[in-house]
Amino acid sequence: MLWTLAQDAATGEIVCVMRTEEVENALETPYEPVNSVAYGGSDQVTFFDNITRIHRDFMKSRPHRCLHIMATHPAHQGRGAARALLSHLTQIADAEGRPLYLEATQEAVPVYAKFGWVPTGAMEVLPTGALEVAPKEVVTMMIREPQRSP
Repeated sequence: MLWTLAQDAATGEIVCVMRTEEVENALETPYEPVNSVAYGGSDQVTFFDNITRIHRDFMKSRPHRCLHIMATHPAHQGRGAARALLSHLTQIADAEGRPLYLEATQEAVPVYAKFGWVPTGAMEVLPTGALEVAPKEVVTMMIREPQRSP
C-alpha cells in the first residue's frame, strides 16, 4: 500500500490523502471472506466482504493499481488537491500501461469520470452507522484504462 499526501504550501497542513495499491493478480491469493472490521458491526463486514469479492470479479488476474481511499479535508475541497493527486496517479498508471480500479460514492463518480474512469457496476450499501453511509447509498465500481499520449 502506498499513501500519497497533498499539503497546503503555506501551512504544511495535510489537505488530501490517497491510498493506492499495485495489484499483480487479484485472484493470486485464495478468497477469504471478511469476518471482522476495525470499526462497526455486521453491516461493515458485509460491505467490505462485498467490495473485496467485486474487486476480484472485475479485475481478475489483470495487473492494475487500485485506489482504495481518497479524502480531502472539507475546508480544502475545490482547491485542486485531489486533482493534483489524481493527475499524479493517472500519469503513473499510463506510463506503466496499467488500468486503475476503484469503488466510488455517487458524489465522487463525476470527479473520477473527469480523469477517465468509467462506471462498470454498482452495489447498494446497507445502512452502516459507524461508516455514516446513508441507507440505499450506491457504490459504483469504476475502471480507467491506460491512456496513451498522442
